[in-house]
Amino acid sequence: MTVTADAPEQDAHLIELSGKAEVQIPALPGQTITGTLVYVADTVNPVSRTVTVRMEIENPDKKIKPEMLATMIIHRASIEAVTIPAKAVIRQSDHDYVFVLIAQDRFQLRLVALGPEQRVASGVFRACRRPANRCGWRVPSQ
Repeated sequence: MTVTADAPEQDAHLIELSGKAEVQIPALPGQTITGTLVYVADTVNPVSRTVTVRMEIENPDKKIKPEMLATMIIHRASIEAVTIPAKAVIRQSDHDYVFVLIAQDRFQLRLVALGPEQRVASGVFRACRRPANRCGWRVPSQ
């Protein structure tokens, strides 16, 4: 069975074809049905500002009926990232930087790429995963 949902356009770049998703249906409380994304639209609906997404699910007992209301939860691949406090990020000229401890009491300003929720996606490598905040205090890596 196919389940269709409209995802906000700002989240469309996070949705991967063949990714995993879940459906929760209010008419079937307590049940979560898992499936696979089989379609992500190439265009944005200009009125709703959404992207159509479809997933396939199993419905062997035929409890799920066409046109039932449902909530689709789309999972995305996790990425390894360093999590730091937002106040540790220094924004200059449309670039993001953090201070990284490189030696005893020596810090270096590093250009970083921020992911969702201020996760550092690149610029701080595993060998030096000890960014510092603006005051020079050490921020523990997680």
